[in-house]
Amino acid sequence: MATAIALDVNGRSVTVTVDDPQMPLLYALRNDLGLHGPSFGCGLAQ
Repeated sequence: MATAIALDVNGRSVTVTVDDPQMPLLYALRNDLGLHGPSFGCGLAQ
């Protein structure tokens, strides 16, 4: 079931529709919103 999530990104309100609740926020920022500044770190939350 798709879920719409409202975010405030760089001072503008956007809505992202998410099909998978386990999808990382990074994927939504890069793929759905076209932002290429955010990047994946080491993956160890450090």
